[in-house]
Amino acid sequence: MRLITIITTAAALAITMLGLSSCNNSSGGSTYSYSSVAYNIATRQGADSSTISKSAVNYAFNSGDNTLDIATTATPYTSSKTAGGTVSFSTTVDMTYDQTKGYFTFSTSNVKATGATVSGLSGSFDYITGTLYLEYTVNGTHTVKSTSSLAYPYTETQMIDTAHTTSAWTQNQAVYLFDVNTSTNKANISIYYIQTEKDGQNHVLQYSGAQVTPTRTGYVITADTLKAISDYKVYYLRNAKFTIDNNWHSLNGTFQLDNQQATVKGGLFN
Repeated sequence: MRLITIITTAAALAITMLGLSSCNNSSGGSTYSYSSVAYNIATRQGADSSTISKSAVNYAFNSGDNTLDIATTATPYTSSKTAGGTVSFSTTVDMTYDQTKGYFTFSTSNVKATGATVSGLSGSFDYITGTLYLEYTVNGTHTVKSTSSLAYPYTETQMIDTAHTTSAWTQNQAVYLFDVNTSTNKANISIYYIQTEKDGQNHVLQYSGAQVTPTRTGYVITADTLKAISDYKVYYLRNAKFTIDNNWHSLNGTFQLDNQQATVKGGLFN
């Protein structure tokens, strides 16, 4: 049941968030093409500060030979998004499917870049959700971590009803989606298929205006009190803190929904 839920949810999110098309190719498989927003975090090696930005990334998965064609657009890599440099590149990588992890990984030094030199490109690709993660070095001095989605379909949420002090219970169907505005350092938070009571109805809850603090490896997203802008009943999100770590592709968070105190852990990839 969990696998079916994840695949259905992830596919729906991918269709919504990514421009997806497919066709047959000469390698005996199909080509699945994606057009997406990339969420980027750039840091100078040895520095504590980071720069967040959005750009566009196009990629195509060739299922016949497990290759991935990647083309990025101008991505800031210095400490200033306005005055600093940008880099773009294109390449084709051979991917290896990791049976243990359940997704593809790759690395290459063959990258054709514009605006700067790109080296040490590595990444991960989930063919179920279409999520792509990239990490690379620019000019030997800066590191860029980039992901095509901040949707986390592989999660476990533990809930405790603080009003009735009942025992904790868990759910694993909830999907957490973050849309970061890199200009204002604000984020929208959407939580899909979450149950606010044990064995209860699934809800889709959306919140606007959370605060974003960039880190060297991701984001910390916080909110004191936010009112849901969807669903038939108003649910307030309180005392929320979500930590996204690109090094581990992980999401960890705590928050309160009405009387439910929640803790979530999960990842971009299974």
